[in-house]
Amino acid sequence: MEKDTDLPNNLKHYVSFENLITILTNKALHLGDTKNWEDKNDAASVQAYARHNSVQVGVLCLTMGDESIHHWNTFAKGPTGCRIDFINSTFQKAIKSCPDIMYNKMTYLKRDFDITKFKNTDYPFLKRKAYNCEDEYRIVWTGKGKPNPIPIEGLIKRITISPYIQDHALKVIRKLLDETYGIKEVCKSAILDDSHWTGKFIEKENKKSKK
Repeated sequence: MEKDTDLPNNLKHYVSFENLITILTNKALHLGDTKNWEDKNDAASVQAYARHNSVQVGVLCLTMGDESIHHWNTFAKGPTGCRIDFINSTFQKAIKSCPDIMYNKMTYLKRDFDITKFKNTDYPFLKRKAYNCEDEYRIVWTGKGKPNPIPIEGLIKRITISPYIQDHALKVIRKLLDETYGIKEVCKSAILDDSHWTGKFIEKENKKSKK
């Protein structure tokens, strides 16, 4: 597997509202422990790397693809799920300045894959084909002790809120994020109700009715 020399543009991080507030309060992104992951297959490959190299591992999962309903229903469940959109160039510099960091896009494998084709350093970036829709990009810390968090001050471009949120709740969250954390750009995902999509059909019907 080729190692990425540069991070892709438009990296995003889906989180619960609770985790978003923790990130903003601590002004940092934390690289998490795989022991609590629901996907034990994914955790197994990361932990195999850790055992082989006698190190601890911390992981930050991002996506480099377009939003999908899978992202919202899996990583940002409920009406207050959130997506953090980063300022590309600033975020890349922050990641690259962190010590003991590896980063790469995920390689998705069918069930009967040949593990001998991969190096041990590839293991944290392998995942089953069923998760291909996530288009994941992974930041991995390896070392002793605990990973240092990634400072997020000046890195956030906008916060996008779940498409399931009600408008009255969105107003409250916008006010909170602005007044408490200085986040000015807060919007609602249009994945379930996009005026650019629905408007085309309405426009066509209107034209038809005027004839």
